[in-house]
Amino acid sequence: SMKIDSATPTVTDIDVRQPAELPAAVQKREKKKPSRDSSQWGQSSAPHIRPASSCAIGSVQNGGSNGSNVKGQEGPVSSGAKVIESMETEPVEGKSKKSIKKGGKVKPPPKMMRNITQAMVQWDMIQEGDRLLLGLSGGKDSLSLLHCLLEFQRKLPTKFEIEVCTIDPMTPSFDPSPLIPYVESFGLKYHYIRDDIVERANSAGKDGKTVSSLCAFCARMKRGNLYNCARKNNCNKLVLAQHLDDCAESFLMSVMHNGFVRTMKANYRINAGDISVIRPLVYCRESLMTEFAKEANLPVINENCPACFEEPKERARVKKLLSREETLYPNLYDHIRRALIPIMHDDSTAILRSYLEETVAKSRKVPYQGRKGKGKSN
Repeated sequence: SMKIDSATPTVTDIDVRQPAELPAAVQKREKKKPSRDSSQWGQSSAPHIRPASSCAIGSVQNGGSNGSNVKGQEGPVSSGAKVIESMETEPVEGKSKKSIKKGGKVKPPPKMMRNITQAMVQWDMIQEGDRLLLGLSGGKDSLSLLHCLLEFQRKLPTKFEIEVCTIDPMTPSFDPSPLIPYVESFGLKYHYIRDDIVERANSAGKDGKTVSSLCAFCARMKRGNLYNCARKNNCNKLVLAQHLDDCAESFLMSVMHNGFVRTMKANYRINAGDISVIRPLVYCRESLMTEFAKEANLPVINENCPACFEEPKERARVKKLLSREETLYPNLYDHIRRALIPIMHDDSTAILRSYLEETVAKSRKVPYQGRKGKGKSN
């Protein structure tokens, strides 16, 4: 909470008589809630679960897997990446009492389910017979989405399958292995991929040097692993857990640093054409997942990679900027969500870029000849 200086200026040699406060006014002041620190909004308060030392996992070498660079997010997967075999498991008896809600199932909050339902309907995310691969990092967002998908699978007449994949970058500060028994308890097919991304980053840069941005390199390698896992297991859709706050921050960062109107897509097909990427949480605020993870006692694995905290993150700065504006405009994110809908479409980037190039080209000496490869999807 914000610190309020309770010291009051003193008056000397003057007899000042102040009216006595009414008892009702005193009680009202004492019951007043303390002010919240806006810098702490949106941050996860979910507990960190320590890795289970007794979890022994065998690994095999993954040979011949390779990824293609798609939309600047995919990356090649090293043939030396260690992959734990996918396994189908039966539900485990005796779950933690804290995670049991209503008949032994964790029930996501109704508001979150309504927002996801709206996103799924508007963006045609799930059809009959889909095979979904959920990218599970162990954070509050992906864990919350896991339970929402399980709830939809139980209730929707549309039949679809769910598989889960976790990428372990093999860093000492981040160990998602406690997720293995947790996912096993739901009887889902689980793919646990171990890839020493940090080690490969030391020689994956220009001229065999260290990459300029470890975070960007890690994101590309993880995405490439997810695509390869989806292809190997015949999953036609990759499910990611970015939410409305992420979309708003990406929009502002694109405008401020790239001069282009763009954000994360709700449902798009990658350039290879064999996999679609869907984001069911695009209408959900981050605070919904934070509260749900805390109340349901989800086994959140906190990201403690030292490379991510060596220098201030631009996304964190934009998050604080939006938090400050939200104190002045309480409906800020509702308006942002409505404004982002047009640029969440799969083809919005190509359309807007063509308008930009056509307009700017009018002031150039060389006449505008149109986009190369017109008619092809980019």
